[in-house]
Parts: sequence; structure tokens; C-alpha cells
Amino acid sequence: MTTQEPERPEFARPPVIEVALGVQWPPVRGVWGPRISHYAESLAGEGWKPHAEVAPVEYVEERLDGEGFWAPPGFAFSVVTGVAPRLQLIRDHDDRLLQIQNGWFVYNWRKTSRSGDYPRYGMVKEEFNRQLAILREFAERNTWNLPQPTLWEVTYVDRIEQGTVWQDPSDWARALPGLIGGAALSQSVQEETAQIQRTYRLPGNIGRLYVNLQHVLSAAPLNPAEEPLESLQITFTARGPLPSATGWSELENMFAGGHAAIVELFKAVSSETAKDYWRGRAQ
Repeated sequence: MTTQEPERPEFARPPVIEVALGVQWPPVRGVWGPRISHYAESLAGEGWKPHAEVAPVEYVEERLDGEGFWAPPGFAFSVVTGVAPRLQLIRDHDDRLLQIQNGWFVYNWRKTSRSGDYPRYGMVKEEFNRQLAILREFAERNTWNLPQPTLWEVTYVDRIEQGTVWQDPSDWARALPGLIGGAALSQSVQEETAQIQRTYRLPGNIGRLYVNLQHVLSAAPLNPAEEPLESLQITFTARGPLPSATGWSELENMFAGGHAAIVELFKAVSSETAKDYWRGRAQ
């Protein structure tokens, strides 16, 4: 299945605060720790520096035959014990994050106080492709070729702050009617908070799209020193299995399908007024 990417960005000021592209493969046998340490050291010339060693994530099986339907998104990072840790590296204004463990490789862009605007998906994917190629070349040179991957994943995190397209909870259904719809049940009660989860099948049955909306209190993305803000935070995670024999060659196409589904669903659940705000047509 070939999926066309959107030709140009529709929103001048999208509420995106994080994008992550990831790929999973069966864990490699043998001594992993020293190998990944050497790999991390080889990236120092490109400005990557160690950030943290954190708990590894579990191996994910996304089954499309009905089993595993209730599995949570992989980037929620369910952790496992007894496995080498996940190494995190950062670069630039700390807005680029590499995460590598035995069986997972993830590239993140994150909005920080110094990062500026979202660089757009095409650039993030290009950077992911380059870093993955470096890892695979390093592995081949050191005779620990990576197996064919078994899972792809695209995650977007949107933070819709109070004072943008909503002022109080009564505005939520008007801003996001596709996710928070319906009239108030009673005039004597008012909505105070929300947490919503949805799951969708992707076109062509290439995987699933998980949506998680939460009403959160968080620091302002551009200036964490400011007072915390109320926000609606929506995490879109598209993921699916990869063919056992041709997984590496299928990554681009699967990423395209997942990204396109996330973009289209975000537009579908948002009101025209909200979309006008993100297009820059409204204050």
C-alpha cells in the first residue's frame, strides 16, 4: 500500500509539543551494553551527549486478528526488568532525543523553552532516517547486524492550552466535537475534567491508531518558569506490525500511513473555529 503524504502544512501554529518515530526488532543475543556504549560514543562528533539511562520498554506485539486489541500504545512505555537499560541521548536545544535499547530505536522532537516552532514531520522523519542509517551501519561494521524489525510507531502529542481555543470546560465540546461531544447532562452540574481513550483501525489494516485525551496542569512549553497552565493534552499513537522478511524496506510506507491518519483524524475531530485558530486566522 502506498500512502501520499500531505503536500504542505495546513496549520501555521499547530499545538504540537512532541513527535516520535520508533521501530522495534527482536532483541539481539549477546553482550548488548558495551555495544551500545560504543555506538553512543561514536555520535559525540555530531553533538549527541548522554542524557540518562532509564528502564527499558517491553517488546510489543500488535496483532490485527482481534487479539491484543486492548493493548496500550507502545510509547506509554511499559517497562520490564532484567534487561539492559534504555539509553537516552540529547542534542541541539535538548529538543532532539535519541532512545536506544536492545530491541527499540526511537527518535523524538520535543518542544522546549529554546526549541522554537515545530520543524514539521518531513524534517523529523528525515532526521530519524539518518540516525537509523547510522545505527545500522555501525551495527554492520561491528558484526552485530540488526534483525528485521517487527513494529513501527508514530506518536504525536498535542497540547491545547487554556486561552487558545477554549476558556473553560464548557468550550471543550465546541473546540473538539469529534472527541468531546454532546450537551451537558444537567444545568445543575458543570464538567470539570476529562480523560478519553479511543482506538481506530488504520486504512488498509496496517495497524491501529490510539488516541488518549487528558485534562492536565502543566508548565508552559516555552517558559517552564511561568505558572502552570491548564491544557487538553492529546496523544495520537499509530502503530502496526511489519513483515518478517521485508520490515526495513516497509518502514517508510508504514510511517506515511500512520502520519496521514493522525493528521486527518486531528482535523476531523476539531471544529472549524479551532482549525482557523491553528491556521493563524483567528486570535
